[in-house]
Amino acid sequence: AMEANNASSDAAAAAAAAAAAAPPPATEVTAAPAPADLVAPAAVAAPAAAAAPAPAVAAPASAAIPKSEWLARVMRNHPDVLETRERFRPLTSKGLPSYGREHFTTAKTEVKDTLSPATVLQLIYQYLTEEGLIQSRDTIVKEALQMYPELADSLLLGQNNQLVPDPTFNQALLPLLRLGIKDLKDLFGPGPAGDPDDPEVEAFENFVPFNDDEEEEADVNVWDEQRKDGANIITTMQCSKPALVAGTINQLIKWLTDPSTQDLLFQQTFFATHPMFMTPEKLLTKLIQRYHLPEGRESEQEAAVNTLSVLKFWLDHSPLDFTNELLRGQLTNFVKTSAETDGTVQLKQLANKLDEPQVTVKPDEEDGMPAAYHAIEQAVPKLKLGTTQSIFFSPKLTLDDIDEEEIAHQLCLLDYRYYARIQPKEFYGKAWTKKNNNVATMMRRFNEIARWVTRCVINGRWAVTAQPDQQRMITHFVHIAERLRAMNNFHTLMAVYTGLTCEQLNKALHKAGIKRSDISFATFSTLFSPDNNYTKYRTSIAAAVPPAIPFLGIHLRDLAFIEDGMPDKILGMVNYQKCSYINGQVLAVLRYQAQPYNFQHVAQISTMLMDLDSQDDAGGKRDDAASV
Repeated sequence: AMEANNASSDAAAAAAAAAAAAPPPATEVTAAPAPADLVAPAAVAAPAAAAAPAPAVAAPASAAIPKSEWLARVMRNHPDVLETRERFRPLTSKGLPSYGREHFTTAKTEVKDTLSPATVLQLIYQYLTEEGLIQSRDTIVKEALQMYPELADSLLLGQNNQLVPDPTFNQALLPLLRLGIKDLKDLFGPGPAGDPDDPEVEAFENFVPFNDDEEEEADVNVWDEQRKDGANIITTMQCSKPALVAGTINQLIKWLTDPSTQDLLFQQTFFATHPMFMTPEKLLTKLIQRYHLPEGRESEQEAAVNTLSVLKFWLDHSPLDFTNELLRGQLTNFVKTSAETDGTVQLKQLANKLDEPQVTVKPDEEDGMPAAYHAIEQAVPKLKLGTTQSIFFSPKLTLDDIDEEEIAHQLCLLDYRYYARIQPKEFYGKAWTKKNNNVATMMRRFNEIARWVTRCVINGRWAVTAQPDQQRMITHFVHIAERLRAMNNFHTLMAVYTGLTCEQLNKALHKAGIKRSDISFATFSTLFSPDNNYTKYRTSIAAAVPPAIPFLGIHLRDLAFIEDGMPDKILGMVNYQKCSYINGQVLAVLRYQAQPYNFQHVAQISTMLMDLDSQDDAGGKRDDAASV
């Protein structure tokens, strides 16, 4: 334990080491209880067994325990050390983040002892059944029973050794996972509200990045690190060409600037994803190192000069990085200094690029609409048959007067506005779960539309003054959904479909004695079926002709699987293959941004559709007595 804490010299580590050296206390230590709203159902959770701390046993000198595991072993074997570290954390000179929050979570200390293997298998069976992943479910159960036949005595088995669903397990798996994965989010909507983190601690930990498990890569000059396959770089062959799998930062820089390995896709991926493993300032420093050729390395002059072309590529394709005055000033100083001794064409091109006006991000106008929309001349929209044109300019205008196709047009324009604002960096590191960015805004918009659809159908009307007719409202929204599908707006289409098929609406219709025909929903049910990992949807969005808006929920889940399923590093090297996979997913999501919808923006209608949660169905302040 004393050796493990040599990795940190702060006051907390010293206190932890002292506590580790002391004999274990006589009293038993039990795991802290889980939050009330996340505790598993009574049929799932068993009392947590109290366990006394394991006594410290001197390991033989020859024990090959990785240094990265020393601290974790101390914390697991000595809860009193963990408690001491947490108490002294705010006073430490390094400002260490909470080890308990980041690594020693409730799931790692409790769930292992609380849930039996049979219970876990039953939970997985129930969850896969609810998600419609029948083939995966049956395969997992079959293999589990073959490997652990003793589980059969503890499971609820029916005919043909099929598990019998247990109603107490409904939706229990996600709350249990949240015990261990604190940042797990419902990708199709907000997760359950929990206790918010301390804002001061969160702000400080974001300002001071820290990782207990990994040692920072030594800052070695690019030219001083020689290539060693398997030690500082891993490659593979793809299409008869070498492809990079992982490497140290220096080897990544060499691969980026070497003319023999340079290609446009690698450059685009590298500059798009480099914030995942290094800061822009460090990247510029490394590229400047690469440009300055050491004596005796004249044979690599081409790679050094090629660095200037790489820098220009960075400026061309990621101009927003250089809105950072410090970064732009560092590059400008480098160009001016190098121009005194270097008159190459590449340097002149880089200097000319720096002289161009900077790219700036202009805020939207006060009403939230981009200026481009206001440049379009207003026109009378498409109204329903039998509705006079004069109603359009009347304060009594409601969505009941507007044709469903026109409503679909305005929904497409509004949601494309959010979609077009999304930046690639908003997807990296699951940033949409941590920050209020455009991706998070678009998902909130999704939830707003779904709730609005459900509310309108249950109320049976668009406007408070209209006569309720639930069947008529269902027909209205089905027609809107059909037009959204024709316009390839899959995101809004899924929101409308979710609102029409939610459990709350089904109960209300059943209570009212309304039998809804599922024929009109068959097309949408097939399109968004989870079978074979949403094959129907993926085929449809891949074949869609722009303009189009993909349904973000499915793509965010794909990104989450890559983020959680692939390590950031391989043998201490940056896992560049992971960066490549993530960038491929992001490009697929944003491929339709360049083509906007060519519809007429109608302010009267879009105003009614913008803030659906705070408006009634007529576009004014919602009447709580007449809403759900």
